[in-house]
Amino acid sequence: GEGQGKAFHVSADGSERSSLAGDRIDVEMDGDRIGNVLLKGHALCEYLPDDRAVRRRGGKSRLSSDCIRLLLKGGALRQVTVEGGGAGTYWMTEEERSGK
Repeated sequence: GEGQGKAFHVSADGSERSSLAGDRIDVEMDGDRIGNVLLKGHALCEYLPDDRAVRRRGGKSRLSSDCIRLLLKGGALRQVTVEGGGAGTYWMTEEERSGK
């Protein structure tokens, strides 16, 4: 879609929430699952887990850029590619900060 699109994903158990936005959002399917997502123009990707997911997946993150490509495999994020003017923040979990 084009024109300041937004997409949201909430995990089945409600413990993880992702927010995507951009002037253009392209979604490529891999069978019955999402394979790749391309965000272009004012691209924004946020991952906001609650306390249950933080221990399993890491802390929350916020990434913005001209273009963000998310590559998924089997429903799990495998790679993120950022092009042009990227900025991001990652908030470490307590376990990561303590080195556990």
